[in-house]
Amino acid sequence: MDFKILYQKYLANACTPEEKAFVEAEIERAKAVSEELFKEHTRIELTPAEDQDVLRARKKWNTATFVKTAVISVLSCVVVGCVTIAAVYGISISSANRNMKYDNQQAEQAVKEYIYQHAAANYSIPNASIDTVYVKEEDRDLEMKGPLRKSYYMIEYEAKLPGYEFEAEMNSRTGEITITDVDRY
Repeated sequence: MDFKILYQKYLANACTPEEKAFVEAEIERAKAVSEELFKEHTRIELTPAEDQDVLRARKKWNTATFVKTAVISVLSCVVVGCVTIAAVYGISISSANRNMKYDNQQAEQAVKEYIYQHAAANYSIPNASIDTVYVKEEDRDLEMKGPLRKSYYMIEYEAKLPGYEFEAEMNSRTGEITITDVDRY
């Protein structure tokens, strides 16, 4: 008798009483054999000392796994943050450089002329001429207002005329110059 065919009949409840008895006997025999095989190989009795060693090893492994996971998570966040910051500042700086109305020499000359005109109109400075104005760039602040493609620099200048010291800011995108401080020395 073929067990597979008889088993299919048994499941469909279409077998004779002898076939049913044969299938049930085979199933019981298979259960007994598998119980004997697995009983010998899977039953391990641990002593309390071995139990503690297993618990200690499990705890050590769990701790190591947690530490690895935490380190990988933190490093992933740092990498994502660095990439984001680099992308934002990269776009902003390249846009600010592209949006500059004047190059450095032209900007210094424009500030020099503006400060000279302002000083000539508002202060009496003897022997003042455009050549006596000394201009030096102090600081460049990247302004990222609005879309990053419209970024620009606010460039701070320090200018000296005989007896006066001026501080001015220039918007690199528009070329607008503003005097922020005048000191007498």
